Amino acid sequence: MNEFKIIKHLGAGSFGQVKLVLHNRSKQYYALKCLTKENIRGKKQIQHILNERDILAKFKKADFCCNIHESLQDTQNLYMVLDFLPGGELFKLIRKQVFMSEENTRFYLAEIILAIDTLHQMGIIYRDLKPENILLD
Repeated sequence: MNEFKIIKHLGAGSFGQVKLVLHNRSKQYYALKCLTKENIRGKKQIQHILNERDILAKFKKADFCCNIHESLQDTQNLYMVLDFLPGGELFKLIRKQVFMSEENTRFYLAEIILAIDTLHQMGIIYRDLKPENILLD
């Protein structure tokens, strides 16, 4: 964790927080997903988190899916170093724009279909697909 400088808080979910970090040597920005071990154990989600890490590790940049660069842990937390996708959530874009052009709708839908196709080719069914879980680059 000493290799990263925390820049700001990006969001929170049911298992932890996501922070924007800067890698000290490469000067690359990443999203750091911080998950508390106690929370994961308490909700009996250990296998779920391990599956998430393993699935993210299988993606390539062309898959329209977020890539994991490394996973770390300390005594209290698990960390996933992920691509930083500065466009934010599709949900926020939809709320902000009120009306989305047909061209933009087709573009985002095509990327979503390609991502789902990648998952299906891996034998994975993603059951929590919603605009809040779709990040934009």
